[in-house]
Amino acid sequence: MKARRSALCAFIAANIGVSWVGLFSDTASAAALEEVIVTARKREENLQALPTAINAFQPEQLETQQISDIQKLQDVLPNVTFSGGAAVGGGTLGARIRGIGDEGGFAAGVGIYIDDIYMANTAGQILDVYDVQRIEILKGPQGSLYGRNTIGGAIRYVTRDPSDQLEATLQEKIGSRNLRDTIATVSGPLVDDLSGSAAITRKQQDGLQTNIYDGSKLDNQNSWAARAMLQWAPASDLTVKYSTDWLLDRSRPQQGQRIYSSPTLAIISGIAAPLGLPSDPTATWHPGKDQVASDLDYGTSYNRRNAQSLTTSWEQNSQWTHKVIAAYLSNDFQSPLSLDGSSAPMLDAVSHAIYFSERTLELQSNYAGDGVDGVMGLYYFKGHTNTRSQAELTPLILAFSYREQLEISHVDELSRAFYTNWDFDLTQNLHLTLGGRNNWDTSKTDFYNPEIDTVVLPTPQSPTTSTVSGSPQKSWKKFTKTIKLSYDVATDNMLYASYSEGFKQGGFNALNGAENPAFDPEEVKSYAVGLKSTLFNESLRINTEIFYNDYRNKQFATTVQEPNGAIVGISANAGKETTQGVDIDTVWATPIDGLTLNGSLGYLDANVDKFDKALSSGVANIADTVEVGFAPRWTANLGALYELPVGEGDKMQFSVNASYRYKTWATSPMQSFDYSSGKPNYADLVTAVPEYTTYNAMIAYVTNDERWRIALEGRNLSDQRVIQSSTNVAGLFTNVAYTDPRSWAATVRYKFK
Repeated sequence: MKARRSALCAFIAANIGVSWVGLFSDTASAAALEEVIVTARKREENLQALPTAINAFQPEQLETQQISDIQKLQDVLPNVTFSGGAAVGGGTLGARIRGIGDEGGFAAGVGIYIDDIYMANTAGQILDVYDVQRIEILKGPQGSLYGRNTIGGAIRYVTRDPSDQLEATLQEKIGSRNLRDTIATVSGPLVDDLSGSAAITRKQQDGLQTNIYDGSKLDNQNSWAARAMLQWAPASDLTVKYSTDWLLDRSRPQQGQRIYSSPTLAIISGIAAPLGLPSDPTATWHPGKDQVASDLDYGTSYNRRNAQSLTTSWEQNSQWTHKVIAAYLSNDFQSPLSLDGSSAPMLDAVSHAIYFSERTLELQSNYAGDGVDGVMGLYYFKGHTNTRSQAELTPLILAFSYREQLEISHVDELSRAFYTNWDFDLTQNLHLTLGGRNNWDTSKTDFYNPEIDTVVLPTPQSPTTSTVSGSPQKSWKKFTKTIKLSYDVATDNMLYASYSEGFKQGGFNALNGAENPAFDPEEVKSYAVGLKSTLFNESLRINTEIFYNDYRNKQFATTVQEPNGAIVGISANAGKETTQGVDIDTVWATPIDGLTLNGSLGYLDANVDKFDKALSSGVANIADTVEVGFAPRWTANLGALYELPVGEGDKMQFSVNASYRYKTWATSPMQSFDYSSGKPNYADLVTAVPEYTTYNAMIAYVTNDERWRIALEGRNLSDQRVIQSSTNVAGLFTNVAYTDPRSWAATVRYKFK
């Protein structure tokens, strides 16, 4: 109740402030802000006219705020956290919006889209920003328009269409750790009715981490990416667009550093070493933030992605427009992973090799009439994933045995849906939105997991082999809906209330499928009230939303050590959570010529309400003993951009930004627990993240014709190094990954016109 009162007070205070500012709108002389057009509801709309929480970033905003990849958006978004996958050796985004989103080992809870291509595989979701038209962040469940796996929200990466005049850019960035980032683009007409564009980027940077085992560097950058587009308009009412996106990333991913070790490790190593048996020489060693110890070959890491789409748009008349969107995406991914955070053979490593492919087809019809606007469509998705993982370990209870585990799985997914969303003008000022989506999902898994055990004390014995295999299949049907009511309080001021639903797909356990073959989809019901205001002769925008999410069947994965010494993974539905809070976003073109201020404030109260499904024998309700991770109670951002005229129309740009995050936990709810008692493991205590503030700054010179831009940038000037993500393995040890240190970069860009 106290948390709800705090959220409500923040909401009321924000809107009292809006009303107070409005009293002075007639005397303001600031320049009007540029209108922002988005396509979040599958048609072009003014951002301020949408009765929903949405942020949109244009290319110049991304540039001045130093957002070179999607993950850096965390600095300027309230109630948004990107945890990354570094502590578990991955390159995933780890997106969570308002406390809801990704959970390691499951489908993403925040949908990532490149134009109209849904990235179902979480590998390689940290997209670089280049040749982009805008980035849209939709908050809250998007089940009606975007379907499953958008219970937290959706992030849309909208690429730039080919231009009608020939233009090209060449940009070179250098910086900390020998950064070299090159971007080249070209766009323009080719022949009659046909235009095209192409962009390529090459990024290299020395590694941040040192592997003390062999002296090699990890957490480096070594990637190529390219994008091309052809647009054909043979008639005024017909457009055909083909696009392709390609990535080759051979970076050596960041690895987690061990910051906690169970006393069991030291005891066993002390016994094993004198006997010449496998031991852990780093059992009590806690490395620095940028040190790891592993005998794995990280040169085998790679991520290859190929995405293609074909979109045909036909304007039937002034009211109806139809689209056919066909897309294909494949992702080949491999990342060696050191589970124990050391070079010891007793708990050596897991290596992953994943191949993923998807095919989608969408038939879409948009209607624009007098007082009625709507969209409806059919959606088809087919995905296939091959996974191969291998682990070599010595279980710590049977301290002198050796175990090799191999996991091979094939997952086939089929999803079909019908969706519709309509807006009605009930009166001149009162508007109603109704939306719904019916989903039919089927998932099938074939898994084969042999385990080879060898006892090495007192003398090696013949290995024994056991195998777990199966081919479970299950189908789910879900109808999600949206209801919104908005009222135009005055010109450019809108008050709205909404109810929306979303869900995340279910799945199967591969490692212990015989005991626990399936887990159900997650479900979210979200309630929100918001106010969108444009004041000071359109020079000030303040958007506020208060929300409440009822989050059920939360999917939960953990590793536990069984009584026979085996370390196994368990996946199940953990129970129920609620998240509630307030988002406030503002931008102001001040009366001071050239000065623009932007800011955001987020309040979030996230709670585990119930843990109502046992994952193993003896586990009861532990909701009172755990907290939601990656959910800081307060997030805030304040930025300023000042443009100073220089010479004959040239300008200097000065940009500063401060980003604050309250203390939180870099672990998911119920990340680990003691197998017998069901209590949280004390190893989780080391994943506490203190409150901190980071500062970024930029200075740039831009010529009058915008041909030249020269910039000097600095990120994390306060050099805050806090835990970004973590992995706890059965309470035996905890590995973490830290945020990047202070860095600088210099950029030179030239536009050919």
